Amino acid sequence: MNNAVITHVVNIIDSENQIYTIRIKDKHNEIRAQQIFTQTAFEIPFEWLRPCTVYNVSVDECTSNGNNTFMSSEQGGTVPKTVVETLTDNEVCLKGEFTDIQWNLIECVKITEQNSCTSTHTVVLDTCNYTMNVDMPPGI
Repeated sequence: MNNAVITHVVNIIDSENQIYTIRIKDKHNEIRAQQIFTQTAFEIPFEWLRPCTVYNVSVDECTSNGNNTFMSSEQGGTVPKTVVETLTDNEVCLKGEFTDIQWNLIECVKITEQNSCTSTHTVVLDTCNYTMNVDMPPGI
């Protein structure tokens, strides 16, 4: 999946004027349920989704002839832009920003002799990792 703001997930081809309910679920909860008309592409804005999460799409009693799952980001992706949110004597908080989308990827890192002055930091989320490219400040 690319970093588009909206993704088209489903297109139903069946009898005319039929109304269906489409459901989007992560592994624990239903995220959205919405009624759609036949042959209408259903759009999912990425702001509904959390990064690094697998979602399941289902439609009333329909059997999918394509994928019924999608992931909200690529495994092990690199965040194109990282900014330093806060900086103290012993901790730096980094915020990752995607192109056209801003997910709340904030990670606070203790500054040590081992990681000071490095240029990358890996953020581990629920189901995948992101590498933030950032110049860490030197340790004291």
